[in-house]
Amino acid sequence: MYDCIIIGKGPAGISCAIYLKRFNKNVLVIGKDYGSLGRAKVIENYYGFNSISGLDLAKKGEEQAKNLGIEVITDEVLEIMGLTVMTKNNSYEAKSIFLATGKTNKANISGIDDSLVSYCATCDGFFFRGKKIALIGYGDFMMHEYDVLKNFTKDITIFSNSEENIKDLINGKIKKVFSKDEKKCILVNDTEYLFDGIFVASSNDSMAIAKHLGLITDSNNKFEVDNFKTNIDGIFAGGDAIDGLDQVSTSVSDGAKAAIEINKYLKEE
Repeated sequence: MYDCIIIGKGPAGISCAIYLKRFNKNVLVIGKDYGSLGRAKVIENYYGFNSISGLDLAKKGEEQAKNLGIEVITDEVLEIMGLTVMTKNNSYEAKSIFLATGKTNKANISGIDDSLVSYCATCDGFFFRGKKIALIGYGDFMMHEYDVLKNFTKDITIFSNSEENIKDLINGKIKKVFSKDEKKCILVNDTEYLFDGIFVASSNDSMAIAKHLGLITDSNNKFEVDNFKTNIDGIFAGGDAIDGLDQVSTSVSDGAKAAIEINKYLKEE
């Protein structure tokens, strides 16, 4: 069992891992990729670097963590139950969790809002027993949600731009999501598809994790925290996943300060 599992290998996650390692804690960092930092072409406002790409900076941070003996793995987190983290390839237990998942990746589709769609098959699938539902998404997380939804209904249509081998798959650009005749409608090209419910699994982002765990989020879909503590005991959050400046410098600071709070929590436990 790990003292802390950190989800996200960006500045907040790696910074937290480094400080926890200094406290002699057993830490695991899990990240699918480098998030928004990895996509930044040039960074010129971070201490010590005149100019560096986001990807190079992220790789330097990961290398620093590994050189300290911190375990960093590349994997996709599919679900968290209690303090157990389940990924595509394994499951891990911890005494605490730090969510450094970055900004939520809300689907960029016209009309989508929380009144029309659900982001958690485990939470809301039960309400659509035997109903006709749509699932919008891609990748392993979408397939994970699909497997959950199959327990409640067999009438599932997937909207995806991926290559999953699924019979009821519609591959095309979604123009709009809206209500029609007390149903929920997805418009693809010029064709309308009507459903009782719509689920979104576009990625394993902050929104999905929050819905699965019952974490409180604000109007910007960021975790609400009190001194980096979420509303669930043992789960902390920081960096771009919480309200703040959304900068590398503040994410590094969040990781360091969160590590201090996590260390206090572990001592009390």
